[in-house]
Amino acid sequence: MILSPRPNDAPTDPVLEAEAALEAAFQDLVARAVAAGWKPMVVAQALVSLSIAQTAAAMAEVEADRHIGRTTDTEVN
Repeated sequence: MILSPRPNDAPTDPVLEAEAALEAAFQDLVARAVAAGWKPMVVAQALVSLSIAQTAAAMAEVEADRHIGRTTDTEVN
């Protein structure tokens, strides 16, 4: 994803900044793995598996919170 540049005086958006940082970290991780001899497809498969596992863990945490009556501040009821 390419973010368009913003004027220096524009307010920052924490979500866009986090997204940009995540994208940069992802590109760095892939570059390091490929430089270490990993095939790009193996790196992609590992990242997808990790993403699925992290998503499942986050969903389980939300369900556990619901079970005990807590909700997150971003949850829509």
